[in-house]
Amino acid sequence: MKYFLMPAIACMLSISLHAQVFVQDSVTLGSGNTNQSFYSLAQGEQVNTDNSNWDLQFWLNAFSASVRTNGGAGVKLFDLASNDTTQWNSVDTTNMTELYNSDTSWDNGSFNQFATGHPNYGWGQYQSLGTLIGIKIFVIKIHDGSYKKIWIEKLNNGIVYNIKVANLDNSVESTFTLSKSDYPNKSFVYYSIVNNAVLDIEPMASDWDIVFRSYLGEVAPFTYYPVVGALTNIDVQTIEARGVDLAEADPANYSYSNEISIIGWDWKIFNNTTFTYDVPDSLSYFVKDKDEDVYHIAFDDYGGSATGKIRFSLTKLNSVGISEIQDRNVASLSCYPNPADHVVNFIFDVKNESEYNLSVIDMSGKELISNPILAKKGLNNYRIPVEEFALGSYIISVNDELGNQSYVRFIKK
Repeated sequence: MKYFLMPAIACMLSISLHAQVFVQDSVTLGSGNTNQSFYSLAQGEQVNTDNSNWDLQFWLNAFSASVRTNGGAGVKLFDLASNDTTQWNSVDTTNMTELYNSDTSWDNGSFNQFATGHPNYGWGQYQSLGTLIGIKIFVIKIHDGSYKKIWIEKLNNGIVYNIKVANLDNSVESTFTLSKSDYPNKSFVYYSIVNNAVLDIEPMASDWDIVFRSYLGEVAPFTYYPVVGALTNIDVQTIEARGVDLAEADPANYSYSNEISIIGWDWKIFNNTTFTYDVPDSLSYFVKDKDEDVYHIAFDDYGGSATGKIRFSLTKLNSVGISEIQDRNVASLSCYPNPADHVVNFIFDVKNESEYNLSVIDMSGKELISNPILAKKGLNNYRIPVEEFALGSYIISVNDELGNQSYVRFIKK
């Protein structure tokens, strides 16, 4: 299929072009922030799903025994004064200690808080051949507000969990098994104690980089509080550039971190005068995905618990086939609507009349459109039909005869 570019009338202002051109996107967690959004930096939001209907989150890594609780939905886990598993029928709930998920590592869930290292994994003790035997009984407050006792009895060969749950008075006892092997190519799987159901709610591990959700964050040393923020997927690395102007931030000045909450929740501040959230200036993040592509992200707005809408701007710094050299003759460029369904209006402003080649390139580097154009001095406007494009992210690039390039990203929805 051959696509053609059509002149259009501009109906929006173009944006300033510095070293990077940012595209705005958003996710919405809903009233009360009850949803979670799994987001791909290359493709946009992948899954938006209920974050209030599960209690346990299991990391599916074959070498992990991480079990986390849904602090964002009010789930709480308690360590008992006695760890004697033979006392299952008569647990003593006095002097319980609340346990918390680590917000820096997926591998340290609330069930693992008192792990001392191999062979002790917190809830279980390594036996042999990847098998762990449960050494603790816990009390858990689940997402419907009721209290249960729970015992992870065994992790067989690093694959199959055997777990027992009952009311504190020993009624309604049940057991369930969960096999990691049933969920290939996923990072996590979830479990609802209320419904006695496994919830396979994530996209493939390779299809998301960030999850936006409510969770318990460590807001001060040993102090946890419900927050709304962003946690990065396994093997995604992040840099925080705080106190640096967006145009001046450079990832070369920092070291990447594997901590999952480098973005976290503190990119916004509650304003006690306006009762809304302010987003600090001079704060942005560089995120390196599993393909080693780097994205620059800055947050624009948070709508609070009324809507749960998070707006942010991002740009890809090392797109395949796209140079970082910017054409000084191009004063600004933008596109709308973004995301687009049928047509993208591409607008760019040049200082002097010049010949360009206008290209549309997908994220694999394949050129889908290539047309020579004569850009007149001032504002130039083109309509690009994208209805037959696959869903995902694309680059619109203008290139002069000297090899200078300027570009902007858009998302086809």
